[in-house]
Amino acid sequence: SGYVFQIAFLHKAIKLGAHVGEVPFHFTDRQYGISKIYAAEYIKHVIRYVVTDRWEWFIHGSFGRFCVVGGIGFVINTVLLLVGVKFGLHPSISAAIGAECAIISNFILNNSWTFHERKITGKKKFLKFLQFNVTSVGAIIIQSSTIWIGTTLLGMSFYFMFYILGVGIGLVWNYIMYSRVIWKKHS
Repeated sequence: SGYVFQIAFLHKAIKLGAHVGEVPFHFTDRQYGISKIYAAEYIKHVIRYVVTDRWEWFIHGSFGRFCVVGGIGFVINTVLLLVGVKFGLHPSISAAIGAECAIISNFILNNSWTFHERKITGKKKFLKFLQFNVTSVGAIIIQSSTIWIGTTLLGMSFYFMFYILGVGIGLVWNYIMYSRVIWKKHS
């Protein structure tokens, strides 16, 4: 609403790939009347537009989809961690097994949904899966090391707390590696 349509139009045109140039245009000073733009209302509309656009990007963009895929991977990882611990495996080993299964799920879902506009197909898919697995090893190492250090220092009863910490650190690692290495944008 209001004059924010100018900003919204320019923003959407740039997002769609339009080339934008500046053309100087000089207005003469207003002689009569008052401006139809009310600064406070204009600022409020601009802020609302920016916040709404960022929220929609977060929910519907690649990071939002990445979080959904990560949530599915987290469930897979957690279930296998708990099952492994129940059957007597050390939590760091169970977490590594669960993480590898989650990595396989994450590759399939990220390739077909999160980064679908950069989807990897054909013979390159297997090579990219190997690369994906190698870059994801960082998250497995982070997660397993965090659990191992935590259980060594504070005991086995704290393994789940350190699992959550390791998953959080691994999440940041994975998003950076996946978006900048595996599904990087080609100019």
